[in-house]
Order: sequence, then C-alpha cells, then structure tokens
Amino acid sequence: MKTKLFFINIFAILFCCVLLGCTTPNPFIGTWSDNIGNTITFGVENDFNASILNSAEESITYTGTYTIIYNSLFLQTDKLEIVTEWDIRGAMLYLEWTDSDKFSQKLTLYKTKN
Repeated sequence: MKTKLFFINIFAILFCCVLLGCTTPNPFIGTWSDNIGNTITFGVENDFNASILNSAEESITYTGTYTIIYNSLFLQTDKLEIVTEWDIRGAMLYLEWTDSDKFSQKLTLYKTKN
C-alpha cells in the first residue's frame, strides 16, 4: 500500500512540473525602443512605462497598466486609454500609439532588454 501511495505522489509531482513547464512566457516583458527615441517597458505585473514623442517631437512620459487579449493591447494611464492591435515578429513589436491630442503614429519597436 505504501508503494502505491508513493508512486501516486511521484506521478502527481511530475504532472505538476510538466504542467508548469509548458506555460509560455509573456513576449511583451522587457524594453522596446526605436531609433527616434520612443521607448516602452512592459513589466511582469502588467505595468508599463513609456516615453513617446508627440506631434511637436517632445518626449512625453506615460505610466500605467496593460492588458493583452488575443491581438489587442489595452494601455491604461491616468490621462490616456489606448486600444491597439499588436504584432511581434522576431524582435520587433508593431503597434499604433494615439496620444491624448489624438496624434496617431505607427511604432516599430525593437526589443532592447529582457
């Protein structure tokens, strides 16, 4: 009886290890930048910091939370809410950023830090 219980426990532990090992990491986590000075850092706990150029080419800093649902990215700050489609191909992130002045720009960001 003890051997049977031992093997059941071993099986349960191995099953949990396999289950936890099969989760895919969040591809957003890290810092993304482009050559003109736009930068977005996505954190582990769904927080983000961004420095984005506006229409006058001034860098504006944003801090808030993000949510990913399929291919939609929801960015929420105190002053701004952005809903955009996203795509990651290799080490490049594509999205459209619309600021509070309704200035919209398509961003192509490169992963610079994990």
